[in-house]
Amino acid sequence: MIYLMKLFLDFLPLLAFFVSFKLWGIYTATVVAIVLAFFMLVVVRVSGKTISPTLWLNSSIVVVMGSLTIFFHNEWFIKWKPTMIYLVFAGILFFGHLTEKAYFKKLFGENLMKTKKQENTVTLFSIGFFLFLGLLNVGVAYSVSTEAWVTFKVFGLLLLTLLYGLSVGLYLVKSAPEQK
Repeated sequence: MIYLMKLFLDFLPLLAFFVSFKLWGIYTATVVAIVLAFFMLVVVRVSGKTISPTLWLNSSIVVVMGSLTIFFHNEWFIKWKPTMIYLVFAGILFFGHLTEKAYFKKLFGENLMKTKKQENTVTLFSIGFFLFLGLLNVGVAYSVSTEAWVTFKVFGLLLLTLLYGLSVGLYLVKSAPEQK
């Protein structure tokens, strides 16, 4: 039950952004995203849990890019939000890889990698994946309508992220060291 509640809270901002956009447009959806970013931080804090680095990062970028969108009445700031997040993730992972720090585990809280080879492979794959998503988001944002971009952001990027998670999981299972 707790897992389902966490899953719901993880997808609530995305769903609320999409529904708000469909009902009231990009600027109202952006305000909803900002409010929910604060709401998610409060919910985690009130529940007694530590706020994860990814939630801090995502919330911060939502608030900054969303506020710029509202202040300048320019939707391009919110359209760049996913790209900003993906580029920051890629940068953190790249820096961690160069300095041989386990930033993947710190960033995503994953302790699934049993070997250094697995960690290196998943880290490099993740860097490439986040760079790809960042560039793809910008490409889509500049080539389609705002409505098509919102649909892509909510469903396309989510699907690609789920496929990424599945591929990482399959790799980790396949490359797991044999149990003795």
